[in-house]
Amino acid sequence: MRANKRTHMVSLIVTALFVFVLGCVLLGTFSHREPPQAGNLIENGDFSAVTNGVPDGWTTGMWITSAGTSYLEAMTLEDGTTSVLIENAGRNDARFEQTVLVHENTTYRLSARVRAEGCEKDRIGANLSFLNIYGTSDCVYDTDGEWATLTLYARTGF
Repeated sequence: MRANKRTHMVSLIVTALFVFVLGCVLLGTFSHREPPQAGNLIENGDFSAVTNGVPDGWTTGMWITSAGTSYLEAMTLEDGTTSVLIENAGRNDARFEQTVLVHENTTYRLSARVRAEGCEKDRIGANLSFLNIYGTSDCVYDTDGEWATLTLYARTGF
């Protein structure tokens, strides 16, 4: 984590457990005639491949895009695994996101291990969500340096 903590800073480190999304996964659909999907649909869900500080297959997104508002990068942890770090200097919806092709009218599970600190409790906090599907996982605000597992189930439309 960066040494110079700012007021209202939100720090979040996320690593994939089964399938990962922080913030938003962009959902595309393909024909209901396609065979059922199995396994992890997220590309580079463990963030092991990184180019220029961003996990391969992922993009960054944020509501407020002004310079200095949010800091996002992939980082190697002490145990050798790779995670992503998201720091917000103020209130912002900053995230790593990925487009995933899904079937219509199908339920999907997203799960991630998250560490958070300094998230304001009067705001949303760190969570998982899908774009274009209402709802988020439970929010975490401060995990006391421990990893918390977040899970979200969502159903695609017709």
